Amino acid sequence: MNKIKELIAKKDWDVLISLYSVKDICLSLDFIQTMRVIKHLFYDNIQDDEKQQYALNLVFEAKNHFDKEWQSDWKNEVFLGGLCDMQRLYDERYFCYKRAYDKLKDPPAELLLLLFSCYIAPGTPPITQDESEFYLKKAVEKKITSEAALAMRGFYRYKKGGLQEEEYWDRMYKKLENENVHFEAIVPDVLKI
Repeated sequence: MNKIKELIAKKDWDVLISLYSVKDICLSLDFIQTMRVIKHLFYDNIQDDEKQQYALNLVFEAKNHFDKEWQSDWKNEVFLGGLCDMQRLYDERYFCYKRAYDKLKDPPAELLLLLFSCYIAPGTPPITQDESEFYLKKAVEKKITSEAALAMRGFYRYKKGGLQEEEYWDRMYKKLENENVHFEAIVPDVLKI
């Protein structure tokens, strides 16, 4: 299995994917190493569907294989939700964000805004409009950033009849964007090392 580590060190993803299963990777690496491989496979190859799909399969395998480590940080679920979002797995995205939310007594505004966004999906969204509105308003109560202001502007535009509110949030969005006031990305602890 040293061959796996050698291929990873070289970032020879094509050979790694063709020769080794996601289970092989989890058996050869520890949790931190596996999460870093997932991050590189997925984000370094943003235009490569095969590598992204392999990375997504690997993160699901890692979640099961390293259950204790996975469960120790709610941000792992947010990371997985982000990958699902980019792969257009909208229901799974919501379930990941919701699992993270359910682990917290006081979820951050960033997570609340991610949950709000789960209403934006083709077909039947995994949450109702009322649930989405609840998450958005909770996020804004906690922290107003350009992303939150943009979401509020869109909310009032969609609701129709809230022209004054829409204009207010449009001005707020432009002001916050100009001041570079943004949400912080939610990053799993193992990917901060």
